Amino acid sequence: MLKNIAALGLFFAQTYLVLEGEYLFGRAENPFVLFAVSLAIPIYFFRIHLSTPQQIGQPSRLRWTGIALGMLSFLVCFWGLRRLFWDLPDPAHWSDVIPQIDALYTRFARGEFPYKTLQQFLWYPYPVYMPMHWLPLWITYALNIDVRWAGVFLMVLAGGVYGWSAWGYNNSVVKKVLVVLLPSVVVWAFLVWGRFDLGVSYETTIAAYYLVLAVGLNSKNLVITTIGIILCLLSRYTMVFWLPLFLLLLLMNAPIKKNLIVWLSILLSIVFVYIIPFYAKDPKILVNGLTYHNECAVGEWVGFGNPPFSATFVSGIYFGEYLRSIFSGDMEHRVFQARILQALLMIGLVITGLVLHKKWKHKLDIYDISLPMLYVFLLFFFMFGVLTYTYYYFPLLMISGLLCGRIMLAGKK
Repeated sequence: MLKNIAALGLFFAQTYLVLEGEYLFGRAENPFVLFAVSLAIPIYFFRIHLSTPQQIGQPSRLRWTGIALGMLSFLVCFWGLRRLFWDLPDPAHWSDVIPQIDALYTRFARGEFPYKTLQQFLWYPYPVYMPMHWLPLWITYALNIDVRWAGVFLMVLAGGVYGWSAWGYNNSVVKKVLVVLLPSVVVWAFLVWGRFDLGVSYETTIAAYYLVLAVGLNSKNLVITTIGIILCLLSRYTMVFWLPLFLLLLLMNAPIKKNLIVWLSILLSIVFVYIIPFYAKDPKILVNGLTYHNECAVGEWVGFGNPPFSATFVSGIYFGEYLRSIFSGDMEHRVFQARILQALLMIGLVITGLVLHKKWKHKLDIYDISLPMLYVFLLFFFMFGVLTYTYYYFPLLMISGLLCGRIMLAGKK
């Protein structure tokens, strides 16, 4: 019982701190509290699973109850999301995120090269999003509905995959129902406390992809894991820092043939989905996208208006304001220094993962190392990033719900 209360307490506390923490602790203190609570989740995960190493799972068979419940958990969010989309009918009025994604798809659908600036905004944003981020818009264009529903459909499907995984544990039905519902709690939390961020972003798609990847690791299913890696890698750059750790762990623990199949699948996906149709036609698109993102970060650190105002610092969800104060020089140089720190932390996490595997290899397999480390990589990337919006935490909170659910289901055979 204490384990369940602790897991749920950490999950709900983290979710609240991301969305409302600045009102409780203030913008100065909240990053430290959020970081401590968030880091406690993987630490607790390791502690529980080291003391109960024999994890239980039924033979791999279709678990229709779990699949249906997982999908239903996101389907019941329909009315809240519909009201949100009605309240914010034109997200382009507040953010250029969805216009960028929409432009990428519509240009591609017309046979145009999609990666070029958007002229309708005064700052001429350059689209930075990878193909699997915007290609799902074909769903909404085929149905002639709001483009934001595409990510919701993907979340429903990912919820079914998660329900299939969670329902395979030999545990009480009540606890499994609660565990299956946890990721959908994140949607409700955003509907209550983060409506604006959910309404003007397209993060539901990324959350669905990361949930699939986390399910693959959680169920120790290499096929689902590979699919999740491909989806995440071809939609956003973030998980590229975690990938070397998983690659090394797989090389050390799986047959060469299995490694070749996995990494060849990933490589071919990158070649045929990104390099051939887009990168080969304009090799500057990756650099242009990173340059534009860096300019946005510099602008945020400088601040907008008079007096200068940095919106992402107000919510107290990352250490950007502290990094700006610690480093010296002009803002461009400070952002560069912060990125160097972030890169060093990512390298340090790869080394940490390898050390933990060496220490616990007889107690935890590569999946039980890689899953919480995926979460840790995202946490450090966002907390020590140069530009972190609240909606960036949407996928992280999904994985957090899965980790806490896994803690609740942990036990001996």
